[in-house]
Amino acid sequence: MRWLWVLLLAPMIAFAGVGSVEHDQGRTWNERSNKTENIVVGYDVLMDDFYQTGEDGQIGIVFEDSTSITVIENSELLIDDFVYDPATSTGQLVFTVTVGSFRYVSGVLAQNNAGSVRIETPSATITVRGTTLTGNVSPTGVTTVTLLTDRDGGVGHVTVANEAGSTTLTRPFHTVTVLSPTIAPPSPTIPSLADLAEMDLILEEIMEEPVIERRTRREDDREEEEEDEDEDDEVEGDAEDE
Repeated sequence: MRWLWVLLLAPMIAFAGVGSVEHDQGRTWNERSNKTENIVVGYDVLMDDFYQTGEDGQIGIVFEDSTSITVIENSELLIDDFVYDPATSTGQLVFTVTVGSFRYVSGVLAQNNAGSVRIETPSATITVRGTTLTGNVSPTGVTTVTLLTDRDGGVGHVTVANEAGSTTLTRPFHTVTVLSPTIAPPSPTIPSLADLAEMDLILEEIMEEPVIERRTRREDDREEEEEDEDEDDEVEGDAEDE
């Protein structure tokens, strides 16, 4: 009988919503099951959805773990995978931006699980932990990524990698441009504000983005140092007892 329950539940799992559209402007649409659907605020987001925007389009999506993704005009966004267990705050999110500008704000998944969120582009794979970032993918696949400060002032980190190498962004406005999947990402730089303004990035939020309780990396480092000190104290205590 167990196999029968699995078969009955499979359609519910396959079509379970993973988030919703919280911002919609201009010409926007989604390709789902070989059909084109118009988008409105409140539209359920499913895995394998392929969102596209016209010359005046904008879409803002909020996932079940409060991760948010915004894309603006002439963009394409594919939802590859989303699994989330709110009881343990674990899971995975994978999405692909094939062209256009996007903004990403971490939810629970990337805050608690390093490497659980992956952003794919034609030239790079982006993994994040507890942070805000923006990026642009040109029609030829060139990918630019910029690390931003979270609304609460914290800064996470972003790793940009491909088959040729990787680099990590750790400071506000750290920026890297990846030319192709066969050319390693260079070391990040901090462009001038004028240069950033010309990169077709989404530096300011367009929709109201969810805010979750985040711990800064400094707090995480402090806890790790305290744990190391406790371990050292235990070792010294054992040595004295001997």
